[in-house]
Amino acid sequence: MCGNIQITRRLPRPRAGITTRNTHPPRDLPIPTRTAASIASSWIFRWARTSGSACSASVLKFGVRFAQFGAYSNIALKSNPDWHFNYKYNSYLGKNIVLGGTYHTNAASIIAHRSFHGIGPSLSWSASAPFLHNGQNSDLALDWGLNGAVLFGRQRAHVHYQTTGAYHTAKYVGPHYTPRKTVSHTNTNFVRARTVVVPNIGGFAGLSFRYANAKVSFGYRADLFFHAMDGGIETRKSENVGFYGPFANVSIGIGG
Repeated sequence: MCGNIQITRRLPRPRAGITTRNTHPPRDLPIPTRTAASIASSWIFRWARTSGSACSASVLKFGVRFAQFGAYSNIALKSNPDWHFNYKYNSYLGKNIVLGGTYHTNAASIIAHRSFHGIGPSLSWSASAPFLHNGQNSDLALDWGLNGAVLFGRQRAHVHYQTTGAYHTAKYVGPHYTPRKTVSHTNTNFVRARTVVVPNIGGFAGLSFRYANAKVSFGYRADLFFHAMDGGIETRKSENVGFYGPFANVSIGIGG
């Protein structure tokens, strides 16, 4: 029987987001602009007791798992759905020229902070099956494993959003024309905190090559946390958090 403590810092890919420079369009041709950004991170801590002998091909671990997730979003949208030009005849030039236009403007922005902190019991199983041998110094093996946990924790969301609708009434550009009229405006904050139970399952599969006291492993791993985050705006909306992708490990034993 032996024990071990494992602390892992995971840096997943940023959640889907778009960043676009906000340009200032000419007065006679508004251009929709859009900005968005998102960040996600996690800390995972595990303490485990391991059963099995040193030469066993199957290892069962049980212990405690702690997880922390955080996400920040800053999104801005703007549109002019019914833009059209207004023309006025210029006697000096002898033709119609563009002098402004009437149109609606819609704008919205959302700033959101979301988090989850949880801890709970965990159980994992890993196995290895050698299928190519070269004496006692090296072998090639197929590795696989499964893990599961139930986390009890706190889920939080702080969301601020604002919308504005306006109608630009000036047909022509000039000092005596009203530039626009605001027809709707909202400015709202939503703060939610909730105690949740988050199931976690994961697994991996890969190959490993051992030579003497050195071992190289590579494969594919997935780790999923169900209903971990509150992704809603006005009301709560449960969202899953997942980490998955290829991995590679190199280990070297020291001693006889």
